[in-house]
Amino acid sequence: MYAAYIDPTSADILDKVPGSFMANDKDGKRVLLSSYGMMAVELESSAGEKLQIKSGSTATISSPIPSSAQSSAPATIPLWYVDESTGLWKEEGTSTKQGNNYIGTVKHFTYWNCDIQVQTVMLTATFKTANGQPLVNASIVIKPTTGNYYGTAHGYTDSLGQMNGPVPANMNLVLQVMDGCGGSIYSQNIGPYAENMNLGTISIPSTAAAIVTVKGKLTNCSSGNVTKGYAVVSIDNWVHYAKTDASGNFSTNFSLCSTNGKNAQVLGVDETTLQQGIVSTVAVVTPITDAGTIAACGTTSTQFINYTIDNTSHTVLDSDSLTAFTSGQGTQLSTYINGMQIGSGGIGIWFKFDHTALAAGTYGVYSLGFNTQNSVANLILPFNVVITNFPQSAGQFYQGSFTGQYKDGSNVTHNITCSFKVRRTF
Repeated sequence: MYAAYIDPTSADILDKVPGSFMANDKDGKRVLLSSYGMMAVELESSAGEKLQIKSGSTATISSPIPSSAQSSAPATIPLWYVDESTGLWKEEGTSTKQGNNYIGTVKHFTYWNCDIQVQTVMLTATFKTANGQPLVNASIVIKPTTGNYYGTAHGYTDSLGQMNGPVPANMNLVLQVMDGCGGSIYSQNIGPYAENMNLGTISIPSTAAAIVTVKGKLTNCSSGNVTKGYAVVSIDNWVHYAKTDASGNFSTNFSLCSTNGKNAQVLGVDETTLQQGIVSTVAVVTPITDAGTIAACGTTSTQFINYTIDNTSHTVLDSDSLTAFTSGQGTQLSTYINGMQIGSGGIGIWFKFDHTALAAGTYGVYSLGFNTQNSVANLILPFNVVITNFPQSAGQFYQGSFTGQYKDGSNVTHNITCSFKVRRTF
């Protein structure tokens, strides 16, 4: 068993918490959480196989209450876990305060969180650079001026520099724009708010941080402008998707903590011809990095997951919100491939596998599920995936296949085969 406690009052809590503090309560209502302690728990066999608690059984977890939160900690508190199909916390069960700990029972292992719901209002704002361009994919933190454990809101701006989401109501708040190293590059006291609020446009001074604009132009296989497409731009594993205009131009902004020796990787995608090019590397220059002309041509950009359960075939296409990414460090890596929506004539599917390198090979799948059934399959081992192409950066593709067996919630054995080509999202 592997377990780690996560202190919600720690300064780096937003780097440790999976996703944010957004959640769905037991009635399906979207809420904001205030944490009194959380933990990550995983169970493995002696051979390293991913395990779960046996169906019908439970386990007891004990979570310490931070010293600064003990006086306000309620006698009973809801338990929440991360729903991996949505990235949101989901309410399931309760914990009881015993001394300086919360004690509760769970039916499965994952990230668990002891939280109360926070009364919220919706806050809207638009962030722009000093020269008026949208601040894209900027990390925004809004939290009470006192009590870090109480109702921190965190998210990222969209392609227009906009943010919109729930924040704690009736409290003095501080709004922060964070750089790539977790430092604050802009701070403003706001609130308290008793009703929904629009802050309008917030301009970030050019002296506030190393804000870098990466721009360029995409051309198609006929050397014409890509009028419907986007550039996948990444710096230090921060990935932006920059849409083209009618002339094929793209532009996006990064908030970096350092630009020394940094490179930007740029990949062009033409959505009209379903073509993409190869990754171009350009040295980062402040305040504007010009990637020049990028060809979105040479490789088909079509994505899919095709799979058959017993004798029934299913297809998940690019339009069904396919996502995929690799996380971890060194030789301890995991890849998650997700067909999030209902596919054409089928059901959504997701799976995970561990690996030791960013390379093609055969790896053990440790988790497989079906989104629309809200279920996790009980894999019959060995259950391996063969990766024929492993992407080295965002925009490139995971390609491979697997064949195996699993048991459903009724202990019925099923056969499954799958082939896929899915773009690495970040």
